[in-house]
Amino acid sequence: MKFKELKHKSTLVNSVVAVAIFFGVVVIGQLMWFRVDFTADKRWSPAKVAKNFVSGLKKPVEVTILLDGSVNSGFGRLSDAVRDYLTALSAYSRGQLTFEFVKPETIMGSTNNLPIAAFIKHAGLSPINVFEEGVKGQAIRQSVFPYAIAACEGKYFAINLLTNSKAQSGEANLNASIENIEYNMLDGFRILMSSTTEKVAFIEGHNEASELEVFDFTTALARYFRVDRGAISGKAGELDGYKAVIIAGPKTAYTEKEKYVLDQYIMNGGRVLWLVDGVKISQDSLKHHQETFGFFNDLNLGDMLFRYGVRINAQLIQDMQCAMVPVNVSAPGEPARFKPLPWYFSPLLQPVEGSIIVRNISPVKATFCSTIDAVSSNTTVTKTVLLTTSEHANTIDVPAPVDLSLSVEPVDARYFTKSRLPVAVLLEGEFQSVFTNRMVPDGVQPVKQFRDKSKTTKMVVIADGELATNDVQGTLANASALPLGYDRLTRQMMFDNRNFLMNAITYITDDDDWIQLRNKQVEMRLLNKAQSNDNRLLWQLINVLVPLVLLFVTGLTIRFFSLKKYRKTHHI
Repeated sequence: MKFKELKHKSTLVNSVVAVAIFFGVVVIGQLMWFRVDFTADKRWSPAKVAKNFVSGLKKPVEVTILLDGSVNSGFGRLSDAVRDYLTALSAYSRGQLTFEFVKPETIMGSTNNLPIAAFIKHAGLSPINVFEEGVKGQAIRQSVFPYAIAACEGKYFAINLLTNSKAQSGEANLNASIENIEYNMLDGFRILMSSTTEKVAFIEGHNEASELEVFDFTTALARYFRVDRGAISGKAGELDGYKAVIIAGPKTAYTEKEKYVLDQYIMNGGRVLWLVDGVKISQDSLKHHQETFGFFNDLNLGDMLFRYGVRINAQLIQDMQCAMVPVNVSAPGEPARFKPLPWYFSPLLQPVEGSIIVRNISPVKATFCSTIDAVSSNTTVTKTVLLTTSEHANTIDVPAPVDLSLSVEPVDARYFTKSRLPVAVLLEGEFQSVFTNRMVPDGVQPVKQFRDKSKTTKMVVIADGELATNDVQGTLANASALPLGYDRLTRQMMFDNRNFLMNAITYITDDDDWIQLRNKQVEMRLLNKAQSNDNRLLWQLINVLVPLVLLFVTGLTIRFFSLKKYRKTHHI
């Protein structure tokens, strides 16, 4: 009897302790909230900059996701990834970030969502067509809206969730889209919530690309910056108010006073995107006569770039991996007959792994580009190659003829003997002034305190002045800009010039490590379709029979030990 009382008390104490531990864990969990991500690639862990941003939200942000994951398994995976990431991110927002998934037809047909519907129409958001194979093998077309709409106090911003590169497979594009969810979401939130606008400027005065020729790039920049254009007057410090300046294809030489203003802007921490041709080509001569000559493009900038760590060579690059151009292949006297042929002077540049700037970037189209050499022994400057030619390239020293007939005549592959020639380079660090131990040029007013070594800063040097220029259709008042990267032959967006340039500008102007959000990698764990088809029956049998066998064995095991215990208890 006494033994039973002690046992009863012990059970009661254990129950009380268990309940106390449970409530203690609950209280501690409320006071010390945390999340644990056990995935190898940390796909469900928002980056530190993302956590800091949403935890500091002062106004509520509502996100409406239009992506319908029921179209196919690929978009279902993307939809699930968006849901999982926003769930993880909203946990740090103290209730300020909310989201919902809504089918587009529900938005357009509901009176409760008129502001979002009006924004979708105003922003020109259109669906993309997805073709699925039906039960009978027929192609079924379905429409998908791969967008999210972020809203805050009556302002709306569209976030594109789909990375759609022609150079990648559908699976690779979906994987890249999943990798870019964090960057695209936070980028949209940042633009929506921004209360100040920084400035960038295109430098004019040297026959640079016109406003219409860089219209698409300017439009992309305008999402983040106020974009100005103007010439350097010679006033010291006149560029200091700009986060970055862009030199887009100058054709005449810089004066010493212009170089001084630009140099001191860099010394004070200014950032520069250089798009500079090493060779001067007359496009008019090539267009009307199908031939021209290439000459050294003397811009009086060589000493500056050399001091900063690079040299743009007076060479023209030819590459087997190149864009196509329409060439008249008819005989003299016959009606014109145009045929798309490879234009070796227009390489499709390849991104070099290792930099966030070129992550998930497709080939970038160049025109009459040159090579870049890394020079200078300045250990305070880090040089990173961003874009190169293919493994089958060649260079021509100038002066040299350029003839469209080169596209008509077949070129022996053995002619392309050079590989991975650098065309774009990132420079980071502390630069030496080109005006060290030199007099201040005449005309610089007023003279500020001279700096011979820069603050830590960044610049990107591209040996192609036309990399940022879009095609223009029409003339004079009827002229309009085509999208940057648009290919007239295929009538599709084929080249990734715009994304590359925007990544470059974002990187060199980024002081808060936003660009680091692009560094997330999600490994594709896909089935081997060939093996799964070859062994289809085997895997079907395994999936059906193995669970049944395990269930049967488990039942026998439980039955065996139950009988054994029963016999032992009853001494059978």
